[in-house]
Amino acid sequence: MKTTVTGKIKVLETRTVVHTTCISGGRITIPGIPEGTPVPEGVEFKAWNTEPDFSGTEMKAGTKLTLDSDLHLYAHYGNLDVGSTFICDGLYYTINSINEAGGMVSVTGCTDTYGEDLVVPGTVEYCGITYAVESVGPSAFFGNVSIRTADLSAVGRVGFKSFPYCQSLESVKLSGTIGAYAFYSCYNLQKVEIIGDSEVMGYAFMWCKSLADVTLPENVIFGKKAFGKCTFESDDGRSMSYPELAGHRFTGAAGKLVVYVSGLGEVFEQDGLKYKITAKDEASLIGSKDALIESLIVPDSVRHLGFEYKVTQIGVKAFYRCTTLKSVDLGNATTVSSKAFARCTNLASVDLSGVTMIDSYAFYLCKGLRALEFADGVSIGASAFYKCTGLERMEFKEVSFVGGSAFYGWTFWDQGSGKRLSVNAGSLSNHTFEKSLSKMSLV
Repeated sequence: MKTTVTGKIKVLETRTVVHTTCISGGRITIPGIPEGTPVPEGVEFKAWNTEPDFSGTEMKAGTKLTLDSDLHLYAHYGNLDVGSTFICDGLYYTINSINEAGGMVSVTGCTDTYGEDLVVPGTVEYCGITYAVESVGPSAFFGNVSIRTADLSAVGRVGFKSFPYCQSLESVKLSGTIGAYAFYSCYNLQKVEIIGDSEVMGYAFMWCKSLADVTLPENVIFGKKAFGKCTFESDDGRSMSYPELAGHRFTGAAGKLVVYVSGLGEVFEQDGLKYKITAKDEASLIGSKDALIESLIVPDSVRHLGFEYKVTQIGVKAFYRCTTLKSVDLGNATTVSSKAFARCTNLASVDLSGVTMIDSYAFYLCKGLRALEFADGVSIGASAFYKCTGLERMEFKEVSFVGGSAFYGWTFWDQGSGKRLSVNAGSLSNHTFEKSLSKMSLV
């Protein structure tokens, strides 16, 4: 089956007519306007028509037909409106709405030469107008044999029967509503990743019998037999119902999937913060995706792939030299590791009320710190607050250990007796000190 451009290009009133012949003998996709075709000023390609005066049947670019005789089509030009179809970067778009800001479109297919890796953008610009891409339309890629990967995460809806029988499709990334039968009988589909709040409608992945890796969001609703003919099991071999699947990742083979349990040392991100799993149900905060973070609030716990982890520590050098950081609430974290906040020169306040282990150099050269209130039983490592010269007040409960040079740059005094105190657990325990000239005096 081939598509050829024949005949002359002529002007009929204010429109250009391009005669395209689709030779009979198979299934075709109606093409977009051939490249290099002159377009009259002020108008755009709208659709094809079976008659040169446009009185016949209109056919949009991307429409799929099975021909038993030759088909002659004529390009129709005019003003783009709702229902008009255009092609951009190998994808066909249909306009759903037009407004002052631009409009909304759906992807309705691709050219035969598009390639193996489909990426649907969140916006598309055509003729100087920016359209938001809101969905992949029904049957848009029905039976496509070329596409191997599809990233559809930028759009909020994948329509009814958008990708069924796509036998080359191996992986897909999605978000939002996934229509009924959307990937029905994609026999070679192995990996599915769904992000954000989503709904997987009935039979969406029915007969996807090669599935080996499925990741689901925390908030997801499943329709009838959404993953029909696939099985999902817990790590102890128990069959899981659809409501239990939310938030988990599953791995396996041939549609027989088992919940994935993250291993020690695995790193993940949530809400812009980076974590490392340190125990079966514990994690360490190891940094921020935002290099210019100003305020840090450490959550008590985080969820990853369906499991909850208590955030118990701040990792080594997690925020080292983060000079934009001004305030820190450590939540329920009990350990601040070595150099976790070292050289955070603008850090002015930190809540240590739950921290029982402060490792060496944890707050080294944090010159902006003003006050410290330590938890009961705290252990303070060597040089932990080395040259934190902005301090004005320190309040201690019972202290279990103080390392060498933990408060280098400060001396501690009993103002009543006029004696200088040794910097150790016994001297500091259950005392409060305030700045007096260049020293810390017992209150």
